[in-house]
Amino acid sequence: MQSNWLKQAEELLETLKPATLKVFHQKSPLSHQSRLAVLLMADFLAKKQGQQTVGISGGQGAGKSTLSRFIAELINAETGHTVQILSLDDFYLTKAQRQHLAATLHPLFATRGVPGTHDIDLLNNVLDAIKAGDTATIPRFDKASDDRLPENQACQSIAKPDLVLLEGWCLGARPQPASELLEPFNQLERDQDTDGKWRYAINRYLAEGYANLFNRLDTMVYLQVPNIEAVRRWRNQQEQPLRDNPQPGRAVLSPDDINHFVQYFERLTHWMQQDLPARADLVLALSVNHDVEGFQVNAT
Repeated sequence: MQSNWLKQAEELLETLKPATLKVFHQKSPLSHQSRLAVLLMADFLAKKQGQQTVGISGGQGAGKSTLSRFIAELINAETGHTVQILSLDDFYLTKAQRQHLAATLHPLFATRGVPGTHDIDLLNNVLDAIKAGDTATIPRFDKASDDRLPENQACQSIAKPDLVLLEGWCLGARPQPASELLEPFNQLERDQDTDGKWRYAINRYLAEGYANLFNRLDTMVYLQVPNIEAVRRWRNQQEQPLRDNPQPGRAVLSPDDINHFVQYFERLTHWMQQDLPARADLVLALSVNHDVEGFQVNAT
């Protein structure tokens, strides 16, 4: 990791416009050091010419949504550039579509999350419309009901954004070597994917539609989680307010539920930790306390 990134960020901070400084110092769950890392990232992206589509990847609970909003606010305040944020989560297949996939391919595809459970064609259509300068209809996914919201609750993209930020946990993932798929990775795979059909299908999805989607990203940012235990911890932290204040109709996950759910993502999260840091354009290494402790630039 670059040892002087904090110094670079502090020097950049001194050059910001007052409006940008106000954004930087606004109330946020991000630590000062993490904000400095995001500031460097925003500066890197703002210097790109032409409309850019940027992927922000990282494990569950890594802070992709928070960082995306902060990047957008910093860039808009400093340069006036407009930023459209898209979330891969909003492009999950409907519950009915996933149930069909579960019935025809493998039962584990009923659970949203892994490659194969997203509507990649719909996402590509939205990106195409934005690139063409048109307004796109962006679906919204409701995790409480585990289904896509009706079209009348969708939202519209902003007109001709200068930057598109697409955040999603598996962005940039490549298929694993076939030899890595031979043995189950965790208890979920040992119990429910004994023949490997589910994990082989995920690998095929990564090699096909997902690869085509990832290839259209101009820049890849990777939030590198320290380990899968941190992901479990962060997901539990996200869920705790819902446990403390349960809402009617809102499913609340127990620690055991989260441990089971994270297993769906564990294999690919581990593989991305090995494969993506050397390929992503920007890498932000996260500590177990959620702070950015390293900033690496692999591209100019």
